[in-house]
Amino acid sequence: MRNIFFRGKRILDGEWVYGYLDWSSEKGYEIDGYPVDEETVGQDTGANDINGRAIFEGDIVRLGTRADFRVIHDEDTCSFKLGFIGADGSMPLVKPHMAVLAEVIGNMWDNPELLKEAAE
Repeated sequence: MRNIFFRGKRILDGEWVYGYLDWSSEKGYEIDGYPVDEETVGQDTGANDINGRAIFEGDIVRLGTRADFRVIHDEDTCSFKLGFIGADGSMPLVKPHMAVLAEVIGNMWDNPELLKEAAE
């Protein structure tokens, strides 16, 4: 069984924090005790890219020299998918293939320009 980790940007200084997610009506979202911006919270997919970097929901990944994709969570299937940037649709995030093919090139919060560039 794997641990389920999250990341989010601290409200205090905008730095990323990683760890366990907690929510309360008084404090809102917290990761390891740090209040985080709810919009930036993303779950670790359990897959790593070609560089061994953990892939999180909200990351932007490149598959070889092909298109860039945004990592999304599909609530209907309770799975992670690669959403096409600039087009409708998605495909499953297949963990064994990610370590060989995918490279995290940024995320949608720190690198919004990647969403625009890939759509063009």
